[in-house]
Amino acid sequence: MMWNHGGKQNMNIFTRYPYFRTITLYLTAFTIGLIAGHGVLCLMPAALFFPCLYLMSRTWKDRWAIPFGYYGAYLITMFPGAAVFFGHHFDPAGITLLWLLFSALMSLPWAILCNNTRIRLFWAVPLSLLASTLPPIGLFSVGNPLLGAGVILPHTMWYGLGLIFLASGIVAAYPRVSIPTIAALTLISAIYFKPLPAPKGWEAHNTKLGGQGLDKRDLLRDYKTMLYVGDTIQQSTDHVLIFPEAIMDWNTTQELYLGPALNTLRARKHTLIVGATLLVPGHPDNYRNTAVVRGPVNTIVDQRIPIPLTMWKPLTPEDGVRLNLFGPSTISPIDGQRAAILICYEQLLPLAALQSLYEHPTVLIGIANDYWAKDTYFPNIQSADMQAWGLLFHLPVLTSTNI
Repeated sequence: MMWNHGGKQNMNIFTRYPYFRTITLYLTAFTIGLIAGHGVLCLMPAALFFPCLYLMSRTWKDRWAIPFGYYGAYLITMFPGAAVFFGHHFDPAGITLLWLLFSALMSLPWAILCNNTRIRLFWAVPLSLLASTLPPIGLFSVGNPLLGAGVILPHTMWYGLGLIFLASGIVAAYPRVSIPTIAALTLISAIYFKPLPAPKGWEAHNTKLGGQGLDKRDLLRDYKTMLYVGDTIQQSTDHVLIFPEAIMDWNTTQELYLGPALNTLRARKHTLIVGATLLVPGHPDNYRNTAVVRGPVNTIVDQRIPIPLTMWKPLTPEDGVRLNLFGPSTISPIDGQRAAILICYEQLLPLAALQSLYEHPTVLIGIANDYWAKDTYFPNIQSADMQAWGLLFHLPVLTSTNI
């Protein structure tokens, strides 16, 4: 392939066979999505390259094919994971429709605003990035190119984020210069900038407790999980213990059973952060997906952005987990720190991360329950996203995942 110059055609094969051009653009964008969504920190800046393909676009089909290919690749891990999560409820046609819907929604601003004119790309790409980050599209925006900002410009915080916004149009308009420049910055970052260590005495536990998704709940598994958490609290000398998302239901029975362990925790002035689901009294179709905090600080942090249409169900009588877009995500003081907690899906969204970072945390915590995706890149993507935000804002990151 060759980049065009000033929007003029220089590839005869694409002139004679326009569908071949559209398919080529789609497959190239799809490949970029697979690379950027591989869950490897140094590959994340590749997400900034798919807008460069607009220089080769000619028709409205081309303009849709580029972002549709990129986001479709990023979301492809939902297929094997969905079969595990939904169990006997799994509907391949329904999951395919959901994949197409998410891909189309995230493609919308790019397809409408961008074309093959360099002057237009200067403002259309930053505006597409902004539209992809803010609600409503920001609620779906997995694979947002902003996620590479921390890899390219570590420790630059809001200034680096603003620079990525402003420079993204130049990257798209002049790929021959921008691609090697971004590659060089990524290499420098990998050599000279390392993630900050976790605060002393903080421990994030990764578990292999499995799960059952929408299938019938395994009470024996729940009991073993409760034993595991209680025993770990009693035996640990760590100041802050972090456990993954939704590994138990939290109710008065659980709290009574864990009472001796929690009393030991409070006596030591240590803190427990555990992912748990809570039923909503009087609403059998609702539940809360939370991080329960116990110790010197006793509070509950709700997931602000559940997965649309599967957890958060705005178009059906069942509410599932309600959207809590402007809820707090930061707790303080936790062992002298101000901790921001991102729960599973939130780790993939710049909208959720930037809301948390606006609350001035001193440490980032990500909890997830990825048993359904243990053989995919999904857990690695979450971890890389969290590390990228930690690099950008010069913050330590702890992630706790169940597989």
